[in-house]
Amino acid sequence: MHFFFIQLEPDIDYITPIVYKLASNGKKIIVICFNPLIDIDNDYRLQYLKIYPSVSILYLHQTFTSLRLLFKPIFRLARILSSTQQEKFYAFIVKNLLTGRLLELFLIKNNAVSLTIDEGIPKHSLKIINCAKNIGILSIMTPTGALMYKEAPKELMDGTIFDTDLRVDYRIVSPNKDISKFTKKTRKPVFMGVARYCNEWQEINAKLISDLGDSYMLPSSRGKLKVLIFSRPSIGLVKDSPLIVKIANDKDIDLIFKNKPRGVKDNPGTYDSCPSALLIQWADIVIGSVSSIVLDILYYKKQFIFLSYLSNDQVGKLENSDICMVALDEKMAMRYLSNFKQKSYNSSNIKIKEYYDNIVYEKSLGFDVLGHYDKLYTKFELLKK
Repeated sequence: MHFFFIQLEPDIDYITPIVYKLASNGKKIIVICFNPLIDIDNDYRLQYLKIYPSVSILYLHQTFTSLRLLFKPIFRLARILSSTQQEKFYAFIVKNLLTGRLLELFLIKNNAVSLTIDEGIPKHSLKIINCAKNIGILSIMTPTGALMYKEAPKELMDGTIFDTDLRVDYRIVSPNKDISKFTKKTRKPVFMGVARYCNEWQEINAKLISDLGDSYMLPSSRGKLKVLIFSRPSIGLVKDSPLIVKIANDKDIDLIFKNKPRGVKDNPGTYDSCPSALLIQWADIVIGSVSSIVLDILYYKKQFIFLSYLSNDQVGKLENSDICMVALDEKMAMRYLSNFKQKSYNSSNIKIKEYYDNIVYEKSLGFDVLGHYDKLYTKFELLKK
């Protein structure tokens, strides 16, 4: 049995393609979710995984029948709490469940072969990795997102080595990552392509997204330019910022503003609960900062305005005029929109493909990203024997 853990909503994007591939080749998998705000019964990606009989998806407190019976009424009551209070409440439960031997017993009971966790929350990840160590099963840590930067944010350049890097058995590394910070004490990195954005999964995800279309009411004014903006509060890209106010007041534009590319929280009156890939399919043009969501924008052949003037050393730089329109100030961003209305902007599909492939695929392995993941987990099963 292979175990995958979900800590944050973006984790679903990055583990789902791997789980799909392993399950389609007959491997048994249990996905355990730490976060009560993630609706595992209705998330379209997790729903897709459930078509495979060998996949089970649980909340952490559902790992034992006794825990499930104990926590079911508690969690029903917890639904009335705010999202922040729910997260704090569940974090308390997670901390206590991971501190004891309950998770270890569950892993042993299910004959665990491997345990995979995202790098997003190092403290939680370390507890999971230590559980694996205590009972002698392999631990794997996957990266969050893809490396998009021309110039990396400072926090990615500070040489920090987390305890997770020292304890985990296998550290999956995205293409183009600088591993100079890895020392002899850290586990040997395993270079892999980015599962979420490989063509095999993109084709599946595009179909899943298209099937969701009727579930969301999106603007459809005839003749208007459809503009999608992803927020980034840390650089001042918020709903009442001057650029967004100007765009919202343009009578020739239908605007959708989403507070976070990867979030799907249910905020009434907003598009925050709508999958970002569906919004990208809807849009003519997308505006934002550096994020791996740019890969979806390029995959769906949509134009992207990168707000360079708002970016800084904390969020990184993406100044490649071959793949996007680089706005050095607010006036330039508005000029790009005006040019696009007049159909006077062209981009190079060849350059975009080169950029996309360089970010997503590990050159030494080729394009079969998920096939290589399946081989890796098959290797784990052989090691277990």
